[in-house]
Amino acid sequence: MKVLFLPVDSRPCSWLFPKQLLEWCGVECILPQMEVLDHFTRPSDWHGIQEFLTAHAAEADVWAISLDQLCFGSLLASRELDMTEQEALDRLAWFEQLRAQYPDKPVHAVNTIMRTSVSALSLADMHVYHAMMEYSYWSDKSVVTGSLEDMARAERAARRIPMDTILKYHEVRQRNHRINSKGVELARKGVFNSLLLLMEDSEEYGFHRTEQRILQEQIGGAPHIMIQNGTDEGPLLVMKCLMKQTLPVAVEWVGREDGQFIARYEDRPFVENVESVFRYIGIEEAPDAPVTLAIAANTAGAQIDTTMVTTMPAYPQDEERAALRINELLSEGRTVYLLDLFCCNGGWPDFIKRIEHPERLAGYSAWNTATNALGTLVGQICSDAIADRRNVNFRNERFLDDLLYENCIRSQLTLTLKAEGQDPYHLTDKKKADLLLQEFFRQLFARQGGWTRRFSNVLDILPKTYRVSLPWERTFEVEARFTP
Repeated sequence: MKVLFLPVDSRPCSWLFPKQLLEWCGVECILPQMEVLDHFTRPSDWHGIQEFLTAHAAEADVWAISLDQLCFGSLLASRELDMTEQEALDRLAWFEQLRAQYPDKPVHAVNTIMRTSVSALSLADMHVYHAMMEYSYWSDKSVVTGSLEDMARAERAARRIPMDTILKYHEVRQRNHRINSKGVELARKGVFNSLLLLMEDSEEYGFHRTEQRILQEQIGGAPHIMIQNGTDEGPLLVMKCLMKQTLPVAVEWVGREDGQFIARYEDRPFVENVESVFRYIGIEEAPDAPVTLAIAANTAGAQIDTTMVTTMPAYPQDEERAALRINELLSEGRTVYLLDLFCCNGGWPDFIKRIEHPERLAGYSAWNTATNALGTLVGQICSDAIADRRNVNFRNERFLDDLLYENCIRSQLTLTLKAEGQDPYHLTDKKKADLLLQEFFRQLFARQGGWTRRFSNVLDILPKTYRVSLPWERTFEVEARFTP
């Protein structure tokens, strides 16, 4: 079987994870060449994308398509004004014509509802990034509450943002909303067999709420069109192409046992996203199923963003209680996939170090936002189920990335680069940054420094041959792979 896959961008989470999960269950993943795809702020080559889709449309059994990539050239490019609305619509029209040549090919599409704020492409952007989040939040909340104080807060936030940035932000939102609306129209016509609209980084209030309401009215209950939190759901999208029957999975909530918390950068109770992901991919919650998705969070459900603080909080009782339950599930011989939501943007070592046998975990995920991490882990659950075996290497790479890099090495790397005059959001010397990254990993695996004790149980089970690098000129993500 072959899947034609157009990823949202060139980050490892977007193309590498899905490719690995497809290949694990014996499916060929047909991807554009890297020289055709985007790189950081440079969009993809549209003519190269056209040639790629045209050349491989016939040989693939099913297509998985990112509309952000198709229409704009990448996720980051979708937040810019380089592409007009008409140009984006023309690209959709071209794709519809291509699709018409292969009416029997299933096509699954995904697109994003624009995030609450703007892209942060440098340290200097951060004050506008935070001000825009406040502007969006309080503007929408003032409409809901009618509060003059909420309106005043929105106005104060707006005064901290250049007017041309505000105008651009609203113009981009309006254009992208119309593309989403067109995507829904195409899905209702049958051009897409399914359409997943993912709510990018958001909050409980914001301009996105009005867009969601309009889109929901347009969807009108169509079961093959869904809205949920997330963005980097490449693993979920490609596994949607393979799922032919319902997969039973038990869900074990440890820590916040009802799932009624709104995770960082999301806009609805997390349990709703779990239910939505299950409906989309074809998982049925079954308490007696042999596979268990264990969701760990502190009892308050609050998440600290590991990229925003230098001192992490402690949840000793929550960590101990959650780890105790995980240890019980593993001792019972359950096949456990662990979703670690103690923090946002990284795993929580004070929790993981209490797990007695991490090598018994079938899967692990903790990177980025809660539903992004969920989408990656559910993708692995489906891939393992189809392959009828555990992808231990994929799990180990998530430990390497989600835990060791995201909640440890990244902060050290970022601080070191800043001290040397580099901007971790937009590096000028990536080669040097890669060398520093590799040295920090070497020190970690050599157990140099007392801080390595926080990871000793995971380090004990990981292979010692690995390769790490920064895929883009920033420290936000890493490409971490084990080598034979």
